[in-house]
Amino acid sequence: MEKNPTRRILDIVMEAGKILLANGAEIARVEETMVRMAKAFGVDSARFVVMGNAIFVTGEGDNGREQYAKIENIPVRSANFEKIVAINQLSRDIEQGKYTLDQTEAELARIRALKGRPLWLRTIVCGIGSACFCGVLGGGWLDAAAVLVISALIYLCMEKLVMLHVSKAISNLLASALATLLCLLCYRIGFGQQLSYMVVGSIIPLVPGIAMTNGIRDMTGEDYISGTVRMLDAVLVFMCIAIGVGVTLMLSHSILGGALL
Repeated sequence: MEKNPTRRILDIVMEAGKILLANGAEIARVEETMVRMAKAFGVDSARFVVMGNAIFVTGEGDNGREQYAKIENIPVRSANFEKIVAINQLSRDIEQGKYTLDQTEAELARIRALKGRPLWLRTIVCGIGSACFCGVLGGGWLDAAAVLVISALIYLCMEKLVMLHVSKAISNLLASALATLLCLLCYRIGFGQQLSYMVVGSIIPLVPGIAMTNGIRDMTGEDYISGTVRMLDAVLVFMCIAIGVGVTLMLSHSILGGALL
């Protein structure tokens, strides 16, 4: 027997919200998209509460007696703006009556299965972006070249740590320490002249720009709990990066007697 249409609609809407939240969308966007989709399919009784890593949905069945309630925990590990754009477009097409429930389910499955850019391309772009940042700060061509190689290696390291399900705090601490150590080694052998610019450029891939931006946007949109959580998440990452860099520099100076400096 087919599920209650209202329940099926809210399951579909929940799936769309999960894709958005899991891929870095801000809270207001997730809530607005879910409300838009539910109303477009004729469900006005639904209520949505979205937090930093959870979605709460409630609603009434077609007969007014059945109740729908669902909670989903959504871990946020990375961002994929292609999926966010696809869900936004889907919600607007649904409002225009271009999709049935079956078509929407199929489209959501397609969007969820979208693959990101290949690892080799992301690694190269990460290296080039970090090298450009080093140059903007004042580093020379040699510094930028060193940063390009180091940041690419750090990006690959972070991808491996994510695959191993290492916590965000530990992975950022280890990656920042490794980046600093590699910068020290390159500086020591003459592959780079401005150590400070090299270190800053190499840790740029670790900076939680999306979390910080979304935290500010959530707070300005009066989603204070979610905004605070995301801001704290970003601050934790900043602290781990600072500890990794600071401890590595202190150890190289104290244990090795400044041999790397």
